[in-house]
Amino acid sequence: MTRQRYVIIKLLEQLKDGDEFSPDSYPLHITIVPSFQLDSMDDTLLKKIKQLCANFNEFTLTAGEDEFFGPNNEVRVTTMIMNDELRKLHTSLVDVLSDANAIFDEPDYMLEKYRAHATLQESNRLQYGDVATIGSITVIDKLPNGNPGKRKLLKTLHFSKQ
Repeated sequence: MTRQRYVIIKLLEQLKDGDEFSPDSYPLHITIVPSFQLDSMDDTLLKKIKQLCANFNEFTLTAGEDEFFGPNNEVRVTTMIMNDELRKLHTSLVDVLSDANAIFDEPDYMLEKYRAHATLQESNRLQYGDVATIGSITVIDKLPNGNPGKRKLLKTLHFSKQ
């Protein structure tokens, strides 16, 4: 069975569940859990993630300096100033996904080495000092129907304590 690929983000643009886009036209977002593989993102796992979200209050993040990420420092990003709420959200999601046997593409950039960031998009970006409200997360299917040339917004899950 082919494993599915996902990423969990905070959308900073308005999209709805089921929307699709190409990998080179990602909406502006903050990466919460970098890319990972699972057999599937089934209803049981989505329910566990939804229950996790119910334990979070809405919080804010502030944009920091621009840096270059990627193996060749070719991806320009705006870093986010880390806070306790974001660290707890990231770690809690990684724990739930690990329990579901997720394989993380870049485990060296997670947990204590996780650095939230927003990749600069062609037509949109965060500026230093911008504040983003985090009251939901979105699961993106990176291989919808086996198509690597598409991305699909699988589910947006809202925090219950807003």
